[in-house]
Amino acid sequence: MIPGPSNQPPRKRGRRVLINDHLAASLDVAKLSNRKAAIVLTSTLKSAGSNPAAFNINRSSVRRHRLKSRQKIAESLKKEFKSETPLTVHWDGKLIEDITGHETVDRLPILVSGNGVDLLLSVPKLNRGTGEACARAVYETIESWNLCKQIKCMCFDTLAVNTGLKNGACILLEQKMEKDMLWLAGTM
Repeated sequence: MIPGPSNQPPRKRGRRVLINDHLAASLDVAKLSNRKAAIVLTSTLKSAGSNPAAFNINRSSVRRHRLKSRQKIAESLKKEFKSETPLTVHWDGKLIEDITGHETVDRLPILVSGNGVDLLLSVPKLNRGTGEACARAVYETIESWNLCKQIKCMCFDTLAVNTGLKNGACILLEQKMEKDMLWLAGTM
């Protein structure tokens, strides 16, 4: 006998969405990869007596829902954050291993602090560790959080990339913000 086309209808991917913001946050707290999260969710549905094929569970859909959830959380934090307190912006570039583990990347943690305020704003990846790249990343972060008026000081280490007279991040940041600020330089 020659095998022929199957008389069964083609399988359709499940359309029911299982992952909500709370579940996505729980998967992040548990530090499960997208692939491992899909395996755990599928096994949980089987154990609960549900048909996992009815749900939209795979690595890419888990990733997509987690990214949407993180984006919602970030946007709500920006909307909810209100401060009339004068703030200090802090940054410190770090060379760390990329999430892929194949290369080292330059990350720039950007924080603000003030009276009753300590907040991590962003940790962008820099293409180059120049003063211009640092100043642009800090300025864009401050602007996206709508904190330009509250920033009165800047805190940084004394590397030339920050303190250079022409192309240092501090000089360039003051130019971008169009105001003089108090410099709080320290050695790390």
